[in-house]
Amino acid sequence: MKIIKSDEWKEVEKYLKNHHILYKIFTHPPVYTVKEAEKYEKALPGLGCKSLFLRSEDKTRYFLYTLPGKGRADLKKLARKVGVKRLSFGNETELWLMLKVRPGSISPLSVINDKEGRVEFLLDKRVFEADAVLVHPNDNHASLLLSKEMLNLFLKTLPYGFMVISI
Repeated sequence: MKIIKSDEWKEVEKYLKNHHILYKIFTHPPVYTVKEAEKYEKALPGLGCKSLFLRSEDKTRYFLYTLPGKGRADLKKLARKVGVKRLSFGNETELWLMLKVRPGSISPLSVINDKEGRVEFLLDKRVFEADAVLVHPNDNHASLLLSKEMLNLFLKTLPYGFMVISI
């Protein structure tokens, strides 16, 4: 099966190349859930991840939260950690306007599209400490394997920073 790279994927490749971030790429049919991704990622090294696009109740703060694929997101505890009353999921329009990515393709790499720093990037401690992680290149037709060293290099390139979260 020939995979045609989306514009989102091309932007990620360009960004990683420009910052000397090395990765391995694994193509697969499009996946929309962690369960679907597990079929292809179970034989790959690295921690499979999922990313959630969240917003505060008053829609004044937006968050991208990346955690292990099999992890459970406790939004009540997370809200307390980031100092908001309540968190809910952002909608498809907000996701596109802020991160230029479609549902099912979101990843920590999506933050490169936030040119105005409107989205706060939250990284689960288990992802931050993993030896290697698997994430989408903002396109759900592939998974990128980033070593711990390369993930840390990526994080250092982010102009608006990030927060490591332990829940």
